[in-house]
Amino acid sequence: MTRKHFKAIARIVDNNSLMDDKYVVKNSLVSDLCDYFECINDRFDRDLFVSACNDVDLNSIFKKMNNDRIDKLKHP
Repeated sequence: MTRKHFKAIARIVDNNSLMDDKYVVKNSLVSDLCDYFECINDRFDRDLFVSACNDVDLNSIFKKMNNDRIDKLKHP
């Protein structure tokens, strides 16, 4: 991916963020990302991407990220 792609994705995330910039509206974000990915890749599989997004367990990801940070603080 190029800088152009990352800028477009960042703009999509920003457009789907709530006022305090801490929360993102997931369904809207996924839909907008799919629209963009379809524009740049004619073989993009929207259904597969949406399914993958719905299979992600965000709570376990955030818990792991938090545990990794704590481990780094304990063991510099």
